[in-house]
Amino acid sequence: MKFGTQLRNSLNPDWRFHYVDYSRLKKLLKRSLRNGTGTFAEEDETTFSAALNRDLKDVRRPVPHRRTCGGSDVPGVFRLSQVWSFQAVKVGEIGRRVQHCDISVEELIAKGDESPVAWEEIEREINLIISEVNELARYTRLNYSAFVKIVKKHDKHTQIPLKETFMAKLNEKPFYKENYDSIVLQLSRLYDVVRNRGRPSDSSAVRRESGTQNFVRRTTKYWVHPDHIM
Repeated sequence: MKFGTQLRNSLNPDWRFHYVDYSRLKKLLKRSLRNGTGTFAEEDETTFSAALNRDLKDVRRPVPHRRTCGGSDVPGVFRLSQVWSFQAVKVGEIGRRVQHCDISVEELIAKGDESPVAWEEIEREINLIISEVNELARYTRLNYSAFVKIVKKHDKHTQIPLKETFMAKLNEKPFYKENYDSIVLQLSRLYDVVRNRGRPSDSSAVRRESGTQNFVRRTTKYWVHPDHIM
């Protein structure tokens, strides 16, 4: 399956305007190569680089596509700065939602409230947050893959090395380095408390009693497709 198709099939419909416009970047690259002698001119490189990097004035709404590719700006292509901004906004929203759940749990425990309605409401919210975290992690992976693939495609077909320059830009807005582990751990702890209606679970008690003597180091390995390595 081609990556463009994979991206369209995997994106979150509610966030569809916040992904890299991979298909349009690919079309821009092909169209520039077809013009004239089939080589990538300096103007083409400027246009393509702008499409990858430049900020839009309003990152909240997509800008309508233009039919032409002339000039140094290509509205309609969702780019690095917008991906980074959108991810930062979503991480902030998730953090505030987790904090709200935490405060709500503390208040219920302080009141000794064991009525199911309030606890079930918090449990539903935690499940929604977990789903959002999973979506955001997938959003990060898809956009990173899109950037890597389009830059590799550019370098292959134009013989103009862009990878090093773009990686410098990427490191200025390193959305792909966002780590969601702390959020997941916090949600896991909250879910444990909520499920037991504010009472510590047996597993929590065992962990507290065991101290550090039974500490076991755990590592996680991630497989990365060779095409996604820059």
